[in-house]
Amino acid sequence: MASIFSKNGILSGRVDQYCLICAEHFASGEDTLAHIIDSQHKQKLEACGYFEKYSEDFIRKSMASIFSKNGILSGRVDQYCLICAEHFASGEDTLAHIIDSQHKQKLEACGYFEKYSEDFIRKANGVYFCEPCGLTFPTVKKVELHINEPTHIYEKNKGTSWLSRVENDIIAFNKFLISDDAWNGCVEDTCILCNDEFEDSAPHKCTRNHIFNLIKSDVVFDRDEAAVYRVIDAKSNQCLTCNTIIGNDLKDHFNLTEHKGAYKMYDHSNRKANDVQKENINNSQNGKAKTEKTELKDNKVVNGNDANVKKVEEVKNGNKEIKQDAKKPVKTKPNKDEKSKENAKDLPKKQSAADLDKLYCKNLGAKNYITSGDGEKWCLLCEWLLVDSPENHVRSSHHQSLLALHKKSIAEKDSDNNNNVSSKDEKNNLFENVDKYQMNNVTIDLINETAFCKKCSKNIDFNTSAIEKHIDGHKNANNKKSQNTPTPLLWGMKTNGTEKTTLYTKPVLLKGPRAKPSESQVQDYAKQHGLSHNRADKSFYCNPCSRRLPSNLNDLQNHVASKRHTENMAKKSSKAEDSAPPVKVRLTDFIESCWFTENEEEGFVMIINDKYWINAFGFFMIAKINQKIMCHGCHIDLTPENVMEHIGLSDYHRELLENCLFITSVEGEFIREIKPEVYHCGYCNITENDWDDVLDHLSTYEHKKEKASAEEYLRKQLPKQSQRFRITPEMISSLRRMDDIFNRFMVINRN
Repeated sequence: MASIFSKNGILSGRVDQYCLICAEHFASGEDTLAHIIDSQHKQKLEACGYFEKYSEDFIRKSMASIFSKNGILSGRVDQYCLICAEHFASGEDTLAHIIDSQHKQKLEACGYFEKYSEDFIRKANGVYFCEPCGLTFPTVKKVELHINEPTHIYEKNKGTSWLSRVENDIIAFNKFLISDDAWNGCVEDTCILCNDEFEDSAPHKCTRNHIFNLIKSDVVFDRDEAAVYRVIDAKSNQCLTCNTIIGNDLKDHFNLTEHKGAYKMYDHSNRKANDVQKENINNSQNGKAKTEKTELKDNKVVNGNDANVKKVEEVKNGNKEIKQDAKKPVKTKPNKDEKSKENAKDLPKKQSAADLDKLYCKNLGAKNYITSGDGEKWCLLCEWLLVDSPENHVRSSHHQSLLALHKKSIAEKDSDNNNNVSSKDEKNNLFENVDKYQMNNVTIDLINETAFCKKCSKNIDFNTSAIEKHIDGHKNANNKKSQNTPTPLLWGMKTNGTEKTTLYTKPVLLKGPRAKPSESQVQDYAKQHGLSHNRADKSFYCNPCSRRLPSNLNDLQNHVASKRHTENMAKKSSKAEDSAPPVKVRLTDFIESCWFTENEEEGFVMIINDKYWINAFGFFMIAKINQKIMCHGCHIDLTPENVMEHIGLSDYHRELLENCLFITSVEGEFIREIKPEVYHCGYCNITENDWDDVLDHLSTYEHKKEKASAEEYLRKQLPKQSQRFRITPEMISSLRRMDDIFNRFMVINRN
């Protein structure tokens, strides 16, 4: 199924998660689930919406279902808990059930079926459940056939169940302990994930860029050697057991005595003792120590339980209605919306995050977030059992760092909540009064957040008070005009000859149709505001907003005056002041030699100056994105049939390629400026609309991986000298245009 995390704006790694909406990092799936169902997160997610340009693409990252890990069978809409035998009509109800303590107890008591524990098979209520694949089987024979299928082996070997986080520890294969520094890629004073040095690893681990790189990085499992390692580039790896950098001789390293001696076994009994200790501390703090004895039902049910198997099959096939079993009824939770409407009157007034934080500390009897009970002291922020004095702990850098982040998070939540409420009320008021404003010749654009008066052709601030004031201004002007107009004498009125009865008139000027702006005026306006002109379809493109615009002057003016464009331009100008401009040369001056070859994975490849391995279509700015072929330079969609025609016959495309500039200020990178402030990365075949964005892109894990792969291909290919076409320096110097490169590429594709 599509990841429930991705639907809620959560970026997921092997163990960690990061909320892109609220900018919060979570170390466990349970914390992430609790965050997803929080009302503030839902408000921000709704306000964020999908990116307008790609709103219909719904691009999401796939991952092992959080439902499957908790024994939940998922259909198109419904979910069914195999452990607790409960049916849920919505994903939110299922999330609330997953974090429930009774479900957790039953899930832990159920465990994996001993015979197939390495394949992550559970047996619950007479049904065998494959966790990696999310499938159910009625008998053991079916399970034996399934575990030998290639699809199951692939899902199992992805290793999502071989890593887990228990409090602050990372556990591999449910046996070995991985240190926090090793998991975060911190080797001595260097972070291999960010390719950066540091003096103290703790503040670096909290940075947004590091968390992104940590979640995006992948680890590799060697089940035979019981080893876990991370690929850095084509020539080096990180052993997470030893936290050292090793080469490609992995087997030799795994057999070393030093490596085997670095294993740290995880003590599961200690974990249970810590859980009991934590529970006792929390109970003593609240003054309501309770001992709950939960009687779990016997999980042994005969395999031939046809009624239960039938329910499972109905959910699996996507049926919305599940028949109730007379012996064991299935509980269906009421619709959340109906429940919330019934209880809306009983809800107390919502408190701010700061007030709630004080209330929690007061109820727990905590001072400086330190609580005590049974002779032990516990820090709520750090989740540490204190050994030293509380005063020393409070003054420690770790506690101070978390305290600063906690206070910042509280302030941001309160601020965002207030801003969201006021912004939402303002938009509701504008939406309700759209018809009224239209009658007064004021056009409201709710998407771009602009208001435009047709009477005076002026843009108005996008709020109700400014619009009302502007309309009243027009009304007052009309009233003054009507008061100053002299009242003529009525026909038939007698006069004594002293009144001035001479009729004075002014010439009546009929307004003709408004003159249509010329094409040159539209282009001058676009050039003045940094809008690039696409001669292929006569449209315009705004790079800061990544939006295509029509050729109508009125539409261009509305976009330039919009709030989104103003904010993007402000961000662009602030970034431009901080970074040094790149050094550029003409591409034809930079190329000394190039030749074409063919690769099984990338197809046709260009090797430039015997140094750069670049996809040939990427060199000509052609990319395939979401099953669509597009030209980065011309901003138009193409079909497989007309790609070569566009490359070879489009004059506009040729001019772009001939006039593009190569960036020499970043060593080892193939970056070109194909348009003003539009940069193309040759390794990744993508574009960025700002130089600071290019620098951010060069530090990402994806770019480093693509570059390392290209360098490895180049290293293997160069000794073979399997050249098909080579362009010498003499030929390059004689070229005024790049016709020869175009022609030779066309010949290759024909062959």
